[in-house]
Amino acid sequence: MNEWFCALIDFYLNLPLSQKLIEINDQNSDGNGPTHVAEILEYTAELRLLRRTVLGKLAVALGYELPEAGFFLEDVSLDDSEKTSKGEQISFTYSPLSNELSSQESYEKSFETLTVSAIQDFASCDRIKTIDLLSVDLAILHYRRKEYSEAFDVLSSSYDYFIQHGWSFMGGVLLEVYVECLEKLDMANYTELLRTNLKLFATLKSGGASVPGINNYNLVKNENQRRRLFDKICDISSKLDKPFVFPMEELLGLHVSPYIEADPDEKDSYSVVIKVENDFAVEMKIGEIELQLEEMETGKTLAFYAENVTLKSVQQHEILVTSKVFRQGVFKLVGVVFKVTETLHFVHGAIDKSESEANETVVRHGIEEPQLENTSQLQKHNQPFIMFSDPRKFRVVISKPSRIEMGNSSFVLSLENGRAEIENIHVAISNITPGLNIEPASQSLSIEKLSPQESWSQQVPFTYYGDTKLLTLNVDVEYVSGEEKFEFHTTLSHDINLDLAISVQDIFRLHSLYSKFQIARANGGNLVRVLDCSFESPDGKYEISSPEQKFEPLLVFGEQPAYMFYRVRPKGDMAPSDTLDLTITYSDLHQECERALFEKLRMELCEAKLEQYLHVIQSELGPLDFDLNHYAFHDTVILKNASSCSKKADAGLSAVVRESSNREVLQEILAKLATNIPGSPERFSRKHQLYISVAVPFLSMLHQVEFQFERKSQYFVGEPIEARLCIDSSPKWKSTDVPSPILASSSPVAKKTPASRNFHFSVVQEENWIISGFKKQSFEIDESGGHREFSITLIPLNVGHLQLPKVFIRPNSAQEQSMDVVNENALETVLVVPELDSITFSF
Repeated sequence: MNEWFCALIDFYLNLPLSQKLIEINDQNSDGNGPTHVAEILEYTAELRLLRRTVLGKLAVALGYELPEAGFFLEDVSLDDSEKTSKGEQISFTYSPLSNELSSQESYEKSFETLTVSAIQDFASCDRIKTIDLLSVDLAILHYRRKEYSEAFDVLSSSYDYFIQHGWSFMGGVLLEVYVECLEKLDMANYTELLRTNLKLFATLKSGGASVPGINNYNLVKNENQRRRLFDKICDISSKLDKPFVFPMEELLGLHVSPYIEADPDEKDSYSVVIKVENDFAVEMKIGEIELQLEEMETGKTLAFYAENVTLKSVQQHEILVTSKVFRQGVFKLVGVVFKVTETLHFVHGAIDKSESEANETVVRHGIEEPQLENTSQLQKHNQPFIMFSDPRKFRVVISKPSRIEMGNSSFVLSLENGRAEIENIHVAISNITPGLNIEPASQSLSIEKLSPQESWSQQVPFTYYGDTKLLTLNVDVEYVSGEEKFEFHTTLSHDINLDLAISVQDIFRLHSLYSKFQIARANGGNLVRVLDCSFESPDGKYEISSPEQKFEPLLVFGEQPAYMFYRVRPKGDMAPSDTLDLTITYSDLHQECERALFEKLRMELCEAKLEQYLHVIQSELGPLDFDLNHYAFHDTVILKNASSCSKKADAGLSAVVRESSNREVLQEILAKLATNIPGSPERFSRKHQLYISVAVPFLSMLHQVEFQFERKSQYFVGEPIEARLCIDSSPKWKSTDVPSPILASSSPVAKKTPASRNFHFSVVQEENWIISGFKKQSFEIDESGGHREFSITLIPLNVGHLQLPKVFIRPNSAQEQSMDVVNENALETVLVVPELDSITFSF
């Protein structure tokens, strides 16, 4: 029957009419699409394929091998020798068929002729896909004949079509042939060879199914064959000079957990969990894994590593990549690199364009836009990575000095070590805020060694010329622990606002100076407890006394300042450089409440073994509103906005806590913020000192004015009161350190004569008095001071307790530096009554 089919098909194909139509088609065809006899040619092509099929059945019966892709569907190695088994002995009466099947070679020649003729006919019918499939058959035929160059040219793009359309089986078969041709040609293009083998290896993915589908190339490859192929890939990569990059998505499933956590060991390292799906059921060894993150604000990168990782034949893996660099901030995922060998990298994420263009071994995969494909993969990791310090690890703190000296700006840099000994510590401080200048000697610091849990602090002076009160600094630390190098990078803020506002009022008297200090809360801040206040003379040149023998703590807030009163008496001469030391010791009640609250949080977290989240909770709680008045009197901490603070902290923890069970425990701890916390000023108070070097005030002349007259119990209206206006002038508060004029060495020494100074006094005539006598008068006083008296008559005009008139004194010379007037009895009153034997009418 098959012989009859072949004869019948040949009859129709050899009809003169068919040949005539083909000739007419060749003459009229422009080669740009289907022709007018396309349907006839399509039928002709189908007949040729039918004859090829019938011929193949007969060839199989004779024991010949089919030179088409189907023969690869059997589990036969490419290196197997030719079969020696022979089929049935069949004799043919149709001589053309007998000649075609006389041998394997004659059969393959007929196969090639029929396939080429069918391709030519289908080309006139625009059957492109059919032509591609038939071209594959020709490629397989060339491969069997060891015509590797012809097979290579045909298969260079054919396998991709099947793989992209889900035909892993056929695509894998063709790709394997393509790889074999590439190797046989020995073109020495290891990059192309590596890429093709990786493509072939990618077709062996099981896709996570327990039983592979019928269209999966993995059906015909066992574990040993997959292992040999992977080893072969690694061997080829070793022959490259530069790294070869291959998209990880084509080989391994990857998910990066968006949480940065501190390692539980003593080292100051942090880690990220990477989940990998190995669908090849074969063990793979990765030399190094690198995870790259980028800080969203500054663009600085942070890398995590894992070395000598083995992906076992099981499907799911969790890999811990660690970093010895701490960089506080919020990060986004840049990419993940699996460095299988030094020259073979599986990459997840965007590849740096500048590096890719300069590197010829970097191949951009995908249909059209490979970079967009990688970018879309990264968009799945849209949750940011937040890196925060662990209280159990090394960290850096910037704080205000416990003793603040007015006029000298500084902050305290503290290094708090973790649980491991560190050495060779180098600290670099750089400013971000414009106008901030740190002394060069303090910008770079070195510490030899820190023991576990040891703290180191140093005061760093700086100068600042600017408007903002919140300074920003970068601190970079490098150190060695256990022969491993670690880094710590952070950005910290320093508030230069003072906690207290101090003002002073100086009151001069002839023999003493009185200083009245007002201590208030700066900028209307929280309650402050003033624990002590001292006013001293550092060189003992002044005698200072206070009405209070023992200082009692005072509460100070915006509307209730505290006042301190001191009397100052010089023991000798006064100089412009003389200063007095004012030292105020105080404690911030808000900080005391914070420390009590954080101490309770720390104890709760330690009990739950979650102390690593202490700093996160502290930073996310938000503004804390304590009942400071209640704490000041009852030593009990009450957080008034506990509910809102708990919600803020819980929202912040959601971005850094990976385990849901830990989230639940942390929520229970945050709920306890609403409970009252016993406080103790002795335990939580942190004493601060504000030191101010107060310059001693000076006056060039002090005038003490006093009305002296005969005191009576009462005076009558219009009764003259004879008085003496006494003016005592003293230069006691004048600085004696006055520079002398520079004279030539030959100049004679002039005789010193007491210098005199002129002043002018005036008595203010108010509505209650008529003043008779010298109401205005100039007088002269020498440099050593003096006493002057002037007669004056005071006549009261009104009834009642009348204050004595005020006296003003001004210098006659505009060069007078400073002076003050003390009206000794300015507040003294006299009782004035009407005369009883007279009657007064008012109109």
